[in-house]
Amino acid sequence: DQARVDLINSCSPYAANVHLLAQLGDMYGVQKGQGTNTSVYVVFSGPPGFAIPKGFMVGDGTYTYTVQRDTMIPESGQTEPVYCLATTGGSWAVPAGTVNQIKTSVP
Repeated sequence: DQARVDLINSCSPYAANVHLLAQLGDMYGVQKGQGTNTSVYVVFSGPPGFAIPKGFMVGDGTYTYTVQRDTMIPESGQTEPVYCLATTGGSWAVPAGTVNQIKTSVP
């Protein structure tokens, strides 16, 4: 029974052996050897109607991230989380609330 539990628990990208990890990658369409950029969701606040275009850049003091879709601040003055992608390849932790710098000049 413990062997079955261990097998099921090993079906994770964080605990998989190389063969299983390759199979998981094939299932999800991840190409072997392809790098990725870290992503983060950012909530913008400001005057209602302010446009945040795709490509708008924000940062955390170390890395810069670009907004991936056109967004507009709603009447509430705060957006839903907006998907942003790092401009630098690699993977790192992004603690909540740390992406709080505007890198693109605001008119």
